[in-house]
Amino acid sequence: MVTDDETEPLLCGDVNLDGTVSLADAVKLNKAIAGSVELNETATSSADTNGNGDLEQEDALILLKFLVQYIDTIPMTE
Repeated sequence: MVTDDETEPLLCGDVNLDGTVSLADAVKLNKAIAGSVELNETATSSADTNGNGDLEQEDALILLKFLVQYIDTIPMTE
């Protein structure tokens, strides 16, 4: 989990901030990367699945790998 400025725990990968990580988060992340939707600061932090501070296609790939249980945890920093 990640913590924002309000010390609320964030669920990494929960891009739509509904408290779960699901395919809906992957869709929203891909839309944000394509520029068709904007994320607020909290959603952007949660979407950074590789933990490098940037929102990029690698974040979407990591999220999808997590959803299909190819990897066990996110953020993935290796």
